[in-house]
Amino acid sequence: MSGLLKYAFTKTKVINNDNNINNSEINPNITKQNIVTNETSLDDDHGTKEMQFESDTEFPDCWDLKQISYFTKEYPWIYFKKKNIGCTICKGIKQNLLDHKGSHVSSEWINGEVYPSGSSLEKKKTNLRKKIAKHKSSIAHLNAQKIVTESEKNVMDEHIFKFKAAEHESTARIFRTAYSIAKYQRPYTDLPKMTDLQILNGLDMGRVLQSNVSCSNIIDHIALEMRKKIALDIIENNRKITILVDESTTLSKKSMLVICLRCAVGEPDDIYTFLFDIVEIPNASAITIKEYILKSLVKFGQFFTSLANNLKQRLFTTQSTKVSSVESNDPSREIFNNLLADLEMISPNNWPDSCDIQYGDTSIRRLSKIFKVDEQASVRGFREYKDFPSSLNDNIKPLMNAVKTFAISSAECERLFSSMNEVVSSKRSLLTSDHISSLAFINCTGPPVNNFKPLPYIKTWLVSGKRSAIEENCPKRLKVNDKTYKSIWSCLEK
Repeated sequence: MSGLLKYAFTKTKVINNDNNINNSEINPNITKQNIVTNETSLDDDHGTKEMQFESDTEFPDCWDLKQISYFTKEYPWIYFKKKNIGCTICKGIKQNLLDHKGSHVSSEWINGEVYPSGSSLEKKKTNLRKKIAKHKSSIAHLNAQKIVTESEKNVMDEHIFKFKAAEHESTARIFRTAYSIAKYQRPYTDLPKMTDLQILNGLDMGRVLQSNVSCSNIIDHIALEMRKKIALDIIENNRKITILVDESTTLSKKSMLVICLRCAVGEPDDIYTFLFDIVEIPNASAITIKEYILKSLVKFGQFFTSLANNLKQRLFTTQSTKVSSVESNDPSREIFNNLLADLEMISPNNWPDSCDIQYGDTSIRRLSKIFKVDEQASVRGFREYKDFPSSLNDNIKPLMNAVKTFAISSAECERLFSSMNEVVSSKRSLLTSDHISSLAFINCTGPPVNNFKPLPYIKTWLVSGKRSAIEENCPKRLKVNDKTYKSIWSCLEK
């Protein structure tokens, strides 16, 4: 089933070099030679390749241009081969997956050998149309569509998670313990001790995942998945964000770049500034800081990759002396200055005692374009806001929430330094930057221990191929018994 995830199916498009043909408008003067269609087929490595046909030898003789456009739009799984047709969906699925009792997919549809039969043009059209309708409703074709749909839902991951459901409880106890260690700034070596204590209290803690190394791996995994969830929320809800960056030095004399985000996560009206990542940098030059910011953002999904590429053109300084990397007449600087002036317009304190209904409309329109919100609704909402500044109406809220994401200082980064210094104590000065980032993120941004739900993180842990707490095919942790005062302790047990 996992091999199906590599398959891709593309809709057949009817276009010409001059872009005169589309799905809703057909030019009868254009011949079949101008039509380009794509056939998706599977190569030997189960990859996907596209084949283009620019000749009328590929299409059935009984179809004209209008019919080709209709059928390729109505049945996007149709592909053409030497005046015959076939099904890309059935072709992309292995034959043994489609053969069920009472159903069988014909090799003609798989190999693109379905042709029209009949003594006249109209009979050929009718025959081909009936064959398409019959194949569309066939059990084999419906099974193929179901397989493709299920393969897109990560069925294998869900199956693995359900298969190992019995392992969740012991693994969940380990994950909660490791999370509490990060939250309360305890050393990794506390995990074996706390595990032994819970075993003495009668809890099943499994066989493995009880060492200090397992503790660090679990904490890093939880922190990474939490940040991915935040990134996903930003992507799905189209949040507006501000990136705050500051530099710090640890006890081990390492230069660390503290990256914070200011945005709404969860509820759109709740704007937070929170620690997102900590990155080690070789020096504190502006060029190095810029480079490592971009590298850090790429780790958390396509959105932050795109954001990093965008920032390459928007960071003004590249040297520690803050010498500008752009010309003084660069349009980006003018846009930035206009942005500051427009932001002042929103505050009621900057309004004149008497202003007409269109006062500030120009600034609101510019801000709406910059923040990608509804321009007309924002202007309408700002006019209502001028009449009733004590409360925000629904039309102006999206723009105001976007404006709130602006950070007026890096004070939040400074407050996070004290927390980071507690994480990197004199006894933990050898922590890597990744460990420091995970510990600081959970300590500063993660939920309280009683609100932590380990199951989503256990799921991604198991699906990635890592062991559960009751894994049998690995050595169990060896316990070292302290026998320093064995006789005294025996006396105290009586």
